[in-house]
Amino acid sequence: MTAGSHKLDIRKKWWSVTLDENLVECRATVPREGHDRIKVLAGLLGEKLPILVGKLVISALTMYERGVEEVPEIAAAPQAAMAHPASKSSVGNSADDLCRAILSSRFPDDNGAARMRQCAMVTAIAVEAAAGHMPSVSTIARLTGNHPSQIMLLAQVLEDRNVLLRIHTPNVKKGRAAKMLQIRADAVVALDKIHLKATGRSIFHEAESGPVQDDASK
Repeated sequence: MTAGSHKLDIRKKWWSVTLDENLVECRATVPREGHDRIKVLAGLLGEKLPILVGKLVISALTMYERGVEEVPEIAAAPQAAMAHPASKSSVGNSADDLCRAILSSRFPDDNGAARMRQCAMVTAIAVEAAAGHMPSVSTIARLTGNHPSQIMLLAQVLEDRNVLLRIHTPNVKKGRAAKMLQIRADAVVALDKIHLKATGRSIFHEAESGPVQDDASK
């Protein structure tokens, strides 16, 4: 099997899962500038680009038929609804709160350097989101001067601890989809639950009782 036929099989498999009896595939041609805008919106909503284009078309048709000027709401994909842009933090879940929680944590496999890297990762994602960009493994790697594989490993740790979501988003180029990084809306509370399960202690208790020294062997 050639690389081209393998990609075609993957594309067919995705469409077979995505398209149900109520969906019909059609092609749309848009200006490059408009395509870039749709791509950004698709990332924010956690939606596949072809599906989002279809929703935008139906939304425009609805406005035309009703003769209204207000844009109908376009629902985000379920996975994206769990996340929020890091630049708009909820109460008790700002980047500062999250960094304090990470620094107060004492996961068995972590040491001080690991916690510092995790804080840097969260901060980098927040900075990119605040600038209106779509943080991803590749963009954070370029921003920090690291290899993407290192960022991927760090993102996996934070995802396992319910701090981050890695949302697959459409890519402009053919092939692998980008993985957008977003901070969960309940990141601090979710991290504490994982910490309690792993250590038997709450992060908030650690913060109140003072820092605990790591094992010198780490």
